[in-house]
Amino acid sequence: MSCGVVGVLPLASVEAREAVGLTIELLENCRNRGEDGTGLLLYGQGLFPRLFHIEKWFGSAYEIPQRLYELNLEHHPEAILGHTRYATRGVIQEENIHPVWAGFSPSCDGNSRDFEEEVHLFLVMNGEVSFTERWVRLAERRGINLHGATTDTAGCAGYLLALYLERRDLGEALTEFYKQAFPFGGFSILGLLLDGPQAWFLYLRDGMRPLHRARYEGYEIFVSETKPLTSLGLLYEDIAAIPAGSVGFCSLEDRAWEHLDMTKRLKGRAFRGECSFEYAYFQEPNSVMHGRSMDEIRREFGKAACREHPPQKPETDPGARVVVTPVPKSGISAAYGYAEQALRDGYDVHLGAVVLRRGGRGSETRSFLGEGRPEIVRRLRKKFEINVQEAKDAVIVNVDDSIVRGNVSAWITQGERRAGAREVRFVSAWPPILGPCFAGIAIDMGEPLAHLVAEFEPEELAQDHTPLEEELKEGFEHEEFGPTRFDEVGYVSVRAVTDILRKIVPGDFCTGCFTGLYNYINPLNIRGKPYRYARWLDEFIEQNGVEMPNAEAPERGERGEGGAS
Repeated sequence: MSCGVVGVLPLASVEAREAVGLTIELLENCRNRGEDGTGLLLYGQGLFPRLFHIEKWFGSAYEIPQRLYELNLEHHPEAILGHTRYATRGVIQEENIHPVWAGFSPSCDGNSRDFEEEVHLFLVMNGEVSFTERWVRLAERRGINLHGATTDTAGCAGYLLALYLERRDLGEALTEFYKQAFPFGGFSILGLLLDGPQAWFLYLRDGMRPLHRARYEGYEIFVSETKPLTSLGLLYEDIAAIPAGSVGFCSLEDRAWEHLDMTKRLKGRAFRGECSFEYAYFQEPNSVMHGRSMDEIRREFGKAACREHPPQKPETDPGARVVVTPVPKSGISAAYGYAEQALRDGYDVHLGAVVLRRGGRGSETRSFLGEGRPEIVRRLRKKFEINVQEAKDAVIVNVDDSIVRGNVSAWITQGERRAGAREVRFVSAWPPILGPCFAGIAIDMGEPLAHLVAEFEPEELAQDHTPLEEELKEGFEHEEFGPTRFDEVGYVSVRAVTDILRKIVPGDFCTGCFTGLYNYINPLNIRGKPYRYARWLDEFIEQNGVEMPNAEAPERGERGEGGAS
């Protein structure tokens, strides 16, 4: 899952209230990465009776519960972990909001003579690791308490703590964890390990998920993307991207860092290409990767979509008014690029706000998630409304960053038709999503749009998605909204997207969501072309002695083992 992770290390004595305020601000500026739940871990000598305190609540970072204000925040924290959750699968419950907590007490294990005090590990993760149920079982056998969490991150915390209890060497435990987790997901992880009076802050980044580091007014900060840092006034040149394949940890007593390069410690290729969907959706529009803002890159996707699917006027009505509108809010950049390219090519269009996002508390809840279709529909009606004045008598070109699910497009299409639109078209600035990767894209395989996509062979669809576009024009039956028909559906091509990314991203990038060729192993791509993982992963597994999970891969479309971040 593409969650937001934040780590704050005060370099001098500061009041907890100030450090918490900074962490909340950073999390809020990661908002594109989640608003299903927010969590904080505060650690410091004398701060609380147990030296640490965990606070979790549903909603965004700014929806701070009253109980947080009532805490005694006068003392000086040594470290804070923060997380904003984007739950694309898994149960949305308080126990699954990060930080996850793996705890061990010597009284629970008579064989642990080396441990006289409790050991605790707290993790926040951006990403996903599959097959972690085996690690949960291992942690339980070792007497490790995961405090009710059922996510893959909890499995990772339990396994990493078990490795540390076995080896009593944090560097070796982190190396072994990285080696075993690397083939099965993509992750950026921040953590805090407490072994009696000793405390270590740690990070791991395999390269698929971004992680940045900077110093700001007496703090060392780790965060998922650059926008939260620039919002503080930092310049991009003061922000360092943590390299792929990096692991680091420091003692909070002396702040002496030890950095481990997995590309040198492990055999074979121990880093992977970035997730391409970071550039389409996950990051905030004014975050920067490789010197280019997400807004700029997404405009390029929109321009490519316009070149391939220009806004032609109906032959029967050459004087029709054509309105290009973003499907808020993630489609704004792509819609701007589409309209810019259309005007440059001589098409008579204007950019308009047809789909309006309602304000007010609770309106931000993701509309594609919910307990059943009726709940999703309720969220849609609460979140969006149609600008009737802009829609009436118009040919509407809805531009989305990607069309992952049919619920949103079905609701918008019917609303625009009721408002008097002459035609309703959908253009996606991303190729068809072939299936869920669970590292950020989840699909209800039973819904009409996903069902239509699943009818095509992935390799063929990645090469030519015209048959899917033609079938979507015929429409589908939505169980809540009824018959849904589009006057046009156009997806940008795989070639156009990959050509843009190759000019921006140094090295490889994962295209699994639109080619089926993932660069990690999960239950849905463990066997069979094109759900066949990269050969370099085979070599990594063999050379490093990775323990392959004893699990049969499910058929395409079924859910496999693994939790939600």
